Amino acid sequence: MKMKQMKQQLELSKCCLLFGTSLLASCMFAISPSRAATFAFSEGSLTFTGFSKNPSGTSTDFNEFVRAISKDGSVIATANGDVNFTVVPPQASSISSSSASGNNGDYLGQAKSDTTLLGSFLVEENQVFSFDFETLFNLKTSIDNSAKESANTFGDTFWQLVDTSDNSVLEFFSITGNLATEGDNDFLDIQSSNNIVFNSLSQDIASGGKKESAVAVVKGSLRHSFTKQTRLSLIGINTNRTEVKVPESSNAMIFLLSSGILGILIKRKQEDKATIL
Repeated sequence: MKMKQMKQQLELSKCCLLFGTSLLASCMFAISPSRAATFAFSEGSLTFTGFSKNPSGTSTDFNEFVRAISKDGSVIATANGDVNFTVVPPQASSISSSSASGNNGDYLGQAKSDTTLLGSFLVEENQVFSFDFETLFNLKTSIDNSAKESANTFGDTFWQLVDTSDNSVLEFFSITGNLATEGDNDFLDIQSSNNIVFNSLSQDIASGGKKESAVAVVKGSLRHSFTKQTRLSLIGINTNRTEVKVPESSNAMIFLLSSGILGILIKRKQEDKATIL
């Protein structure tokens, strides 16, 4: 991952909560299924090209977290990401993905990944700032036994153009989606500001069963005119969360905690001022 120190600092915070139920919220006796399989996947990407101005500075950041806990079963959780912002030629790309899968026994698998890119621009009086962008968004879940298994996935891919003099958002675009299998909290939502022109936009969500999916592909462009000199920050963020689990009995949970099997934590932070909470 290439890193460039930005000249104009902008502190960004974004808080995403996907799974509000704690592992210790309830203790119950459950019979482990002999053949249980679950899968959850979340992926988002952003690509920016055709900038009318070169950035005066750039910054990128990537964070990931995975947890895998299992008793008499198997579970895998992975999180990946890559983010770049180059000055010459001016272009940026960001991709983030998280997946979790489990089979047999009692288990919990969680994966979280976040990528952030930031570019600073100075636009003179009576100039137009413009660029092209492309977004890919993909969520998938599947389970075998709805009585004992759950698979959840969340994604949020967005960008915004900010006037740094007062931190006001001038333009924005976002895709947000969630799948809860089985459950009724499924949605896919696309929002944007008025100055964005879409060259192509497709979206589809298939929910209500043991296998669910949500997909969106968007290509568009932005042109924004300025009547005075303005300093801008373009911020792009991908956030992806997945979770699969089969309920554990109270005895199994006590065994896991006492044995110190608390999962795997991986976290990478880059040297920049952007922060994800």
